[in-house]
Formats: sequence, structure tokens, C-alpha cells
Amino acid sequence: MWLSEITLQSIAFRVLALLIIAGIHGGIVAGAAVLLGDKGPKYDGRLTIVPTRHIDFVGAVGLIIFGFGWAKPMAIDARQSASVDSALSSQSWPASSACLSRPRSSTP
Repeated sequence: MWLSEITLQSIAFRVLALLIIAGIHGGIVAGAAVLLGDKGPKYDGRLTIVPTRHIDFVGAVGLIIFGFGWAKPMAIDARQSASVDSALSSQSWPASSACLSRPRSSTP
């Protein structure tokens, strides 16, 4: 989407999507890390679906303006869990992203 095609409605939808997806996505990743033995997300206050704990400001602005953004990275301490657990917790973010995404059609 080009900058000239941005409308107030598209900005509102992107902000709403950012709030919903960032909270659910961050909560799933933090929950997976805690379930697999990492105490870091719980101590950092990231074990929640409140989106403000997971939103990165620059990534949020990029999502709203350009349609591409990111959230704060989740710190996972590999020393607190086995290597298999670390691999599983690191794979929770693409799994949650796949569940929250919708397929796009190729037609305009």
C-alpha cells in the first residue's frame, strides 16, 4: 500500500489489529516460555495479553503507516530449560502468527 492510499479507516483497522494481535501473540509466546520452565517473561511482566506490554513503538508506527511492523522481542533464557524446550518456545511465535493471520487473495 502506497502512502497516498492510506485512509482514516485503514489506519483505524490497523491500530485495532495491532492491539488485538500484539496482545494475543505476546501472551502465547510468554505462556509457552513459562510452561517450558523459563521464569523470565513472568518476572518481566510479559505473561499477559495486555498489548501495551508487547508493542514496540517503531514497529507499531511501521505497521500503521506501511503495513509491516513488529513487537518487542521476548527474552528466553535457554539455561533455565532444556534445549528441546528452548526450541519449542522459540517456535511458538511463528505458530501463533500463523493462527492469527488470514490468507490474502491474489485478486485486488
